[in-house]
This record gives sequence, C-alpha cells and structure tokens, in this order.
Amino acid sequence: MKERRVQQRLPIEKQCSATIRQSDGTLAPARLRELSAGGIALTSHYTCQIGREFDVYFRLPLQGLSPRIGAHCRVTCTTYLPREEAFRIGMKFLRIHGHEEEALRHFVRASLACG
Repeated sequence: MKERRVQQRLPIEKQCSATIRQSDGTLAPARLRELSAGGIALTSHYTCQIGREFDVYFRLPLQGLSPRIGAHCRVTCTTYLPREEAFRIGMKFLRIHGHEEEALRHFVRASLACG
C-alpha cells in the first residue's frame, strides 16, 4: 500500500486523552497516539467510518496545562487492535478551530527536531 502521508508523524508516548464529538453530539473518549501538522491518530472503543467528518478535541502533551485544541477532521483509516480491544483511527485535519494551528505546528516541529 502506498504511503499517502505528507507530514512526518510524532508518536505520543504520554497518556493523552482526546474526545471525538460525533454528528449527534455524543462524545466518544479516545487516546492520542500520533500527531502531525496534517492529522492525528487516536485509539477508541468507538469506531468511525472512513470518510466521515468529526470534531476532535485534545491537549498537546506538554508540562503543565496546555490549551485545548479543537479540529474538524476526516477519517482516513481505521484498524481494529485486538490486544487493546479498540480501534486505531487515522484522521486528517480539515480545519483547526481558533488560533491553535500555529501552536500545534510549532509543537510538532520542535518535538521532531528534538527526537
């Protein structure tokens, strides 16, 4: 399978929670697994259909309290992880809410440079 990813991924080692807001307003808990300037990978006990769009909320894994980032995303892939009894969900950022896009890009760029 050909790799379609444009941005380099940053694995998230810390336990970072995220929330997927479904179209009916239901909030599904998730865990942040990877992050890039162009998208996000999460794990959740809830599955998301490829092509569907959702709002996702998360905090950058920084010391102290970081701003909550909201993004409108499209699901690009899903995989069931039997060991975790959860789904891995890859999403592409379509729009970052508010003024947090630059903070996200800076965090990813700085983390990849250090890693």
